[in-house]
Amino acid sequence: MTFWQENYGFVKDVYDFRLQKYQEWMDNLEAIVSKVMAPNVQYTYKEFKMIQDNLAVSISSSPNPPSSLRQQSSVPSILTVR
Repeated sequence: MTFWQENYGFVKDVYDFRLQKYQEWMDNLEAIVSKVMAPNVQYTYKEFKMIQDNLAVSISSSPNPPSSLRQQSSVPSILTVR
């Protein structure tokens, strides 16, 4: 028997768990982006700052962020309040 045959159940459980976490993370990001991109909606500075903070937390808590996102502590510049 090979490693994969002996440990198939464990590997599948790990894969399924990571897939579930990734899907939850993507759903959360989709909800945040839909708030920002909603047509004809205007936010106060405070409301927009809360959305921006939620996005920053979502990016930093991703299941497997790319190395470039792990180093950044801020949100992408498109959502930066000036």
